[in-house]
Amino acid sequence: MRAHGHEPWLYTFDMVGALGDDADRAAVIGHTVEALLAAAPWIAPEELAALADPADTGLHRLLRDAGVRLWEVSDRPDLTCWQYGDGYPLEGRGCTLVAPVRGRPRCSAECGPGCDCGRVQEIGNIILVRGARRSYVETAFGVESVRALAHGGDLYALPELARECARLVALGYSDARARQVVNLRRVLERLHRDGARPSGRGPGHVMRDMVKSAFDLVTGGGGDWGAGVERCSLGPVVTGLLRDEGLRRETSRERSVRSAARLVRRRAGSGRPVGRDELRGTFGLSAEDAQEVLAAASPAAE
Repeated sequence: MRAHGHEPWLYTFDMVGALGDDADRAAVIGHTVEALLAAAPWIAPEELAALADPADTGLHRLLRDAGVRLWEVSDRPDLTCWQYGDGYPLEGRGCTLVAPVRGRPRCSAECGPGCDCGRVQEIGNIILVRGARRSYVETAFGVESVRALAHGGDLYALPELARECARLVALGYSDARARQVVNLRRVLERLHRDGARPSGRGPGHVMRDMVKSAFDLVTGGGGDWGAGVERCSLGPVVTGLLRDEGLRRETSRERSVRSAARLVRRRAGSGRPVGRDELRGTFGLSAEDAQEVLAAASPAAE
């Protein structure tokens, strides 16, 4: 999982890779490159490149022996160095593998693996992990990122995501909203499958925020939320989560309206009348609900 899933990123994504003994690092790197090119034939062997620090000469030799083009970057530690937490005894140095997006032209004659124009996409890493008592080689690739190279680099153009986005667009959602609904549907299903549930604290609070975001995107914040949830047909798990969120909001709204009405009654005739803005700020009411509470408490209403 990523910490965020704002477009174009996916909240949750698949990884494939290997761990190997440090003594076998040449074989691990060579076999990793072979496996990648076999699994992704849309990547031409001569187009695969590695972004590596100029100081890591030992790694340079291993990459060249594996047939990978080398592109030295001295000012991008985020692509060549890995820390595993404060005080953790392991650290990693390595490279980021990149490949061009199919069908995307060069931005200039100098366009190459290190260019930030978007033509070349990061797809994975090879990391030599070092510690006081152990060392190993780690390789990892984002499955969706590798597949997206054959679809213009767009994660949401992957067939299974594109079909779902197209269905939501046909229902009247914008493309941007459809993408984020699909994104949230994927992560909520996976979290639920792994036993996570929305709650008011800890990891469950993160999941609840995701449910809230999905609910607002699906329903538009309107009153007839049930129709929007059913119309989207996001599967039994997410539909159930959205229904629960809708019922939770209804219960919370009713409780807030009752509390607001009690305050209005207590302050009636005190010379300190309650205004609509105070009700909204204190109880989180909408402008419409606050006005209804005030209208119901007015003498004319009695």
